[in-house]
Amino acid sequence: MNKIKKSILAIPKIRGAEVMVFLDNADGLSGKVNIMIESDTKGFLSRIMGDSKDINLERQIIEISQIEIRKSFRKFPEIVDKFNVNVEIS
Repeated sequence: MNKIKKSILAIPKIRGAEVMVFLDNADGLSGKVNIMIESDTKGFLSRIMGDSKDINLERQIIEISQIEIRKSFRKFPEIVDKFNVNVEIS
């Protein structure tokens, strides 16, 4: 959880992040990662142009999270497919 948070906070546009990881061990190891991001305030032009930058930022955060999950479970890199990553940007 802390590794994911530190990696996400390294992105320049991110002011704050909260990461929650829920593990389930019923049918093998799986889990859910909820990430809440506070990004820099948007200017007027950015709001008018749309949310394409938010989508790219969300993809980047998901990729970072998956990389950190793979690092945590080095012996089982395929486990990342069993984790659901949710990103909320405000």
